[in-house]
Amino acid sequence: DFSGYSDIAIGTAKLFGFELRTNFNFPFFSRDIGEFWRRWHISLSEWFKDYLYMPILIRFRSWGMWAVLVDTFLCYSIIGFWHGANYTFILFGIFHSFLFFPLIILRKKPFQNTFLDSGHFFTSVKDIFRAIKTFFYFSISLVFFRSETVIDSINYLFLMVTKLSWPDANRSGVVFILIIIIFELSFKLKKIGPREPLKYKNKYVRRIIYVIISYFIFSHFKLIDLSQFIYFQF
Repeated sequence: DFSGYSDIAIGTAKLFGFELRTNFNFPFFSRDIGEFWRRWHISLSEWFKDYLYMPILIRFRSWGMWAVLVDTFLCYSIIGFWHGANYTFILFGIFHSFLFFPLIILRKKPFQNTFLDSGHFFTSVKDIFRAIKTFFYFSISLVFFRSETVIDSINYLFLMVTKLSWPDANRSGVVFILIIIIFELSFKLKKIGPREPLKYKNKYVRRIIYVIISYFIFSHFKLIDLSQFIYFQF
């Protein structure tokens, strides 16, 4: 939903002659949390970097590593608070700051490019597991983000472990096929460009893609409860 809102804003601005930058760049293929935040909500993360993180770091650079740790903790706590005056949002930000700590302490430079940039998915088994691990951590953080209270988030995490169950087999099969399609489109996007994913020379291929996407959009509207998107409040 969030990425879709950004695309709507980018497309609407383009109608009036304004070229806005990409706000999401395949964040779920990131191999660590540093790379993730360079690709997730880019406009927000870079604003905080330029106007909060870097000024604080420069001011307290004499503290060395402690300056980086405290600065990271402070900035991501504020990013969480920016979403709303609720302890759950603050915990969301704090959780992400903790994910940065191993990179800072071990002095590891975050990855600059996802392994998708090479145009091939199976570049390295290690990279694939790193991406899965990063996505898992981010999914855990969303429990805090979505919960109404801290107690609710803790209870939900507890149930995730104690009430583990397998999803419906038929539905899982459909989801798996959709994931494969998304992977393939992701590779095409990297070759063609993020703003023109359907710019295929073959007009028949383009029309088939239009039909498939339209089908999924309209069938999706029939299956879901058309409630308000969670990011509408932001």
